[in-house]
Amino acid sequence: VQLIEAAEDLGMLVDVSHLNDEGFWDVLKYAQNPVIASHSNTRSLALTRRNLCDEQIKALAETGGGIGLNASNMLVADKDQDATVKCFVNHLDHIVDLVGVDHVGFGFDFCDHLFKYISVNQIKGLSRKPFDIFGGHSEIGTLVHELVQRGYKDNDLKHIIGGNFLRVYGQVFK
Repeated sequence: VQLIEAAEDLGMLVDVSHLNDEGFWDVLKYAQNPVIASHSNTRSLALTRRNLCDEQIKALAETGGGIGLNASNMLVADKDQDATVKCFVNHLDHIVDLVGVDHVGFGFDFCDHLFKYISVNQIKGLSRKPFDIFGGHSEIGTLVHELVQRGYKDNDLKHIIGGNFLRVYGQVFK
């Protein structure tokens, strides 16, 4: 509680992406400012505890915050072959259906480069090898194309691509 209060007094943004469910609800109980999940997806489409359930997504939106979608295969789909741009956009569609276009954006980790620091034996020991479904920021055009194909308009894209986070930053940062 003291940490949340101190962070908000300093004009810091509170991020719940790596919290368990209990910690998530504790933060929302005490936070006074918008709260974000900077790089999480929807649990209803990829069943991992790192993703958020519908009630959590609605609660974030009620704070004025939102969720930045992650491009990691393990957060996008339960099976690697399903971890595609289309599946990623399904997460975005789901959030828009739940809380509107004003509470969703991009929160890419782009962690593929981290594998150079992990031994081959550690990678072999993983049940699934993590990978980014986009090769980096240069491939965001493919994502935007899919959004346009699904009917998102210019104003929606402005919100999703950065406007929503800029709004939250303007409310929180001092």
